[in-house]
Amino acid sequence: RIPDQGSVSDLWIIDLAKQQEWRPLPEFYQVAPGGVDWSPDGAFIYFVGEPAKDEYSNIYKIRPDGTELTQLTRIADGTPGYQSDLSVSEDGSLIAYVKEVAVSRDGQ
Repeated sequence: RIPDQGSVSDLWIIDLAKQQEWRPLPEFYQVAPGGVDWSPDGAFIYFVGEPAKDEYSNIYKIRPDGTELTQLTRIADGTPGYQSDLSVSEDGSLIAYVKEVAVSRDGQ
């Protein structure tokens, strides 16, 4: 988790041909600490995000135009951890990622 700096992060897209950029995603507390990847057909962007401070990070997908925001994983309440290093397979059928979960040691 990125230390609290009193700020939020955003996902941006740049269309190189049209020289335009836009933010397809509503403001999240944290976006993409675990990477961003495109579906093979370019229809979706996959990312790890945390919608609000003190919520859990999960994997999401969204269309480049900002529609169809979909949460793909569910970190259960009370399960500390986060996802990182997201990657979508070449055929779009699989997502690989690292899931870190806190382990209790010596009461901590």
